[in-house]
Amino acid sequence: MVNPFTHLVLVGSMALLGCTTHQAQQEASAQTRPAPQTAVAVHQTALTATTSENTPDALIRALYQTHKAGKSPFFQNKDRALIDRFFVKEMADLIWDDAVLSAQTGDVGLLSADPLYNAQDMDIKNFVIHQPEVDGDGAEVLVTFTNFGEKQELTYLLEKENGQWRIGDLFYGDGSQLFQMLSGRAEETP
Repeated sequence: MVNPFTHLVLVGSMALLGCTTHQAQQEASAQTRPAPQTAVAVHQTALTATTSENTPDALIRALYQTHKAGKSPFFQNKDRALIDRFFVKEMADLIWDDAVLSAQTGDVGLLSADPLYNAQDMDIKNFVIHQPEVDGDGAEVLVTFTNFGEKQELTYLLEKENGQWRIGDLFYGDGSQLFQMLSGRAEETP
């Protein structure tokens, strides 16, 4: 018969050995896979990247940031997806066709000024993207700034296309509009 004290020591040692082995297995496993916080952070970053432009004002902000980074969707005929990222299909087609035709002919296209500022030369100050006015699947975003001291107002009309906000037209303070410049047809003023 086994002494109760010896049995207790034997069981305790086995339990301790099991805990140590289990802890070593956990540590080894943790070294081969990311920590839960890392996985959550990676997932959150991916989620943010896919939904970051899912509000009208966020899309306009992304458009200006892309433009400022030298990757404007205008005046280029290499990346159609860049245009589609911001504009509804009809507007994207007009922008793309103008850029392709301009590249083929070597002539200036229908857009003779930077459409995001409605100007050829710029000294932009006091730039503000205002809160959107959303009405169902349509929205307006007002952008204001001064260019060479002159106050400018641009109104972006957006609509949901395939569940994502896209720009359908851009109205300038002087009464002109991007859609009309590219198509020759006027849309309803906001």
